[in-house]
Amino acid sequence: MRVLLTAAAAAAFMVPMTAQALVTETFEGFDPGTAITAPNNEILGGRATIGSPTNELRVYPTDGSGGRDGDLEYPVGQGNALILQSRPGRAPNDDANGGTLTIDFAQPTDLVEITLFDFERGEFVEFYNGAVGGANLIGRVDGTAREFSNNAQTDAATVTVAFAALANAGLAQGITQLTILTDASTAFDDLVVTPIPGAAVLLGTALAGLAWRRRQRA
Repeated sequence: MRVLLTAAAAAAFMVPMTAQALVTETFEGFDPGTAITAPNNEILGGRATIGSPTNELRVYPTDGSGGRDGDLEYPVGQGNALILQSRPGRAPNDDANGGTLTIDFAQPTDLVEITLFDFERGEFVEFYNGAVGGANLIGRVDGTAREFSNNAQTDAATVTVAFAALANAGLAQGITQLTILTDASTAFDDLVVTPIPGAAVLLGTALAGLAWRRRQRA
């Protein structure tokens, strides 16, 4: 038996929606040195938390105007970045031991890309759909650049990661929780995502249901 989705049937499953659009978090809306803690921990409409009580999320100005971490100072134009602060309450300084950053999105979201600063040779960053665990791993990126001195950074220490190029790129689609694990002092900026409009989710569910029904009756 063939089951066809007519225009009228499709319309019945849909509600008004806007086109999917890219959204970028540049952290420029935060004052330099700001600690991103609850209840003021909103990022891209979701909530950001970290995995260690000895860390906190901080906004670092990469022009060096509000911090003292020389290896995070970049040429003019980079603006603010997000770091895992090693000692809460002190001048911004990213933790040499790394840690985890988790963002719980308010709606299913497609990940597009993210920029890593101070990402050096021998370091790694892993991205997970949900909690840290092998089955949830979207992909891993290893640092290849070597920095020779503070305050003399080059673009080699800055990497833009495209989620579509990672090993398990499919896990970067329609996620509600992103966990980022880093083993060293990596900073984050320009997180680009595409929130999925509610109607798109409903239509996808409807189509999946029709496909299942068709298989059952075949």
